[in-house]
Amino acid sequence: MPTELKPATAKRNAVFADNLRRIRRSRGMSQQQVADSVGVTFQHVSAWERARYGISAEHLDLLAEALGVSAQELIY
Repeated sequence: MPTELKPATAKRNAVFADNLRRIRRSRGMSQQQVADSVGVTFQHVSAWERARYGISAEHLDLLAEALGVSAQELIY
């Protein structure tokens, strides 16, 4: 069973999740479209949007490119 996230990590993941969902929707993209662009499953994107876990630097760069934003816009 996964361990609970530290409060600071949980907060960062929540900010990322909210930004990802907001930006994806503003672009009119589905979770599947984002997933295809990044090379993950739509379940993975869904988990990011629910702050279930964080994102790797590699996926963050791919995600930012797919959404047409900077990585900083996703994480801050």
